[in-house]
Amino acid sequence: TQSSNVSYLPVVEGGQEVEVAYLLGVNATEGANYYPLQITMDYKDRIGNSYESSEKLGINVVDLYGSGIAGKPRVLISKYTLSDEKILAGNIVTLTLFIENTHTRAVQNIKTSLGVIKVEESNGSSTGGTVFSPVDGSNSFFIQQIPAHTTMEKSIDLYVDPNAAAKTYIVPITIEYEDQRANSYTAEEMVNIPVTQECKLQILSVEVPPNAFVGQPVYISAEFVNVGKVDLNNFIVILEGDFHKEQASYFVGNLQIGSSDFYQGVVYPEKEGTLSGTLIFSYIDNNNREVQVEEPFQFEVLGARPMEPFPGEGSPPMDQGPGERRSEIGRAHV
Repeated sequence: TQSSNVSYLPVVEGGQEVEVAYLLGVNATEGANYYPLQITMDYKDRIGNSYESSEKLGINVVDLYGSGIAGKPRVLISKYTLSDEKILAGNIVTLTLFIENTHTRAVQNIKTSLGVIKVEESNGSSTGGTVFSPVDGSNSFFIQQIPAHTTMEKSIDLYVDPNAAAKTYIVPITIEYEDQRANSYTAEEMVNIPVTQECKLQILSVEVPPNAFVGQPVYISAEFVNVGKVDLNNFIVILEGDFHKEQASYFVGNLQIGSSDFYQGVVYPEKEGTLSGTLIFSYIDNNNREVQVEEPFQFEVLGARPMEPFPGEGSPPMDQGPGERRSEIGRAHV
């Protein structure tokens, strides 16, 4: 950094040591931490003979933190966590990122941005909304500096669109940063966020007669609909109770979104009193868990229904006309 790279010494006596100092500025080169320095000396002896000698010195260069400058600084997401294992659409999830500087140099001006994922309709088209929306902020955040071999922890709250399809979303993350010499770098990372939708079965009606008779068939029926936003798999309706029954189960299979169905079973009461039973609606939700919805019912059982008389049995004599009655009276006097 001096005005000249040449130093002039008028005389150097025999056996004398002279120190010459230079203040050098290093133009760092990416990937290098050793710089050769060529030194040339021109001199004359007392009788005017000229001489020249040359030496090469090696200079090791370190950064402000005392570490070598070789290599590109690497910044990555070493780990991430979610506030819930699976996030229900319409809720808020906290995404925590662990951003690590793996290099021996510090990095600075770090900007981390989350990619935007569009909401998809059932026909595959995209709407204007996004699956994940930052709460009270933007989809990016800034870190002033990450020292060498250091991990920074940052959290961001995301609102999950209520209409998001139930699946695992791959969210791209872009990390932009600079080294100590203002060289710019970009790193691309990804995180997985599983989203689930609410399973919701609605029982529209369960029809049971108020009373029945011993030995007579009683029809138990129900109508139901899938009002949730995911299909209900392995759907089955089961009629349970301590009584004789027919059509005690009805396997639907896959009850799709918005689909409705109807079930009817038959119960044969065997004794008087209150008969109690349960309709069980069982299915597998989108988290691969079995869900059972129970609808209890009961009705009164009366004694055997009295037999209806055949026509003419046990009925009073039919009224006769006046002529027929006079004939019977006449025969009686004969």
